[in-house]
Amino acid sequence: MPSSLPMRALVALAALAAIGWMALGLRATNALQAGEHVRDVAAARGGVSDAEFERARDDLARAREHAPDADALLVEAELLTRTGRDSDAVPILERLVREEPENIDGWFLLAAATEENDSARSAEAARRGRALSPLVDDQAG
Repeated sequence: MPSSLPMRALVALAALAAIGWMALGLRATNALQAGEHVRDVAAARGGVSDAEFERARDDLARAREHAPDADALLVEAELLTRTGRDSDAVPILERLVREEPENIDGWFLLAAATEENDSARSAEAARRGRALSPLVDDQAG
């Protein structure tokens, strides 16, 4: 049974790696949920304090560090638009739809965020969102 010792060591290393990976995922999830909470509070109250806003942005930055998907970008853009910072949301949304061109929520939020200052960009983003959405009949509008 001398060959079982190296196998046990490999299994132990794999288990430690899996635990580390899960811990990072949990951190990202917790940070994302904290950011989502502040986004939801901003929607309910019509805004948040500067301290809450900055804490949420920090949480979302941490979420992006640990999870490379676009969820944290979308939540951050939603937080910005719900606190009247549409112009700050636009570059984030442009990055989001560049990285995930089939992100319907990103396109529709970009349309809303650019509606006041760039009607052509807003119309194009809305068109892209409608083209991707199975719930919108693009022929009608």
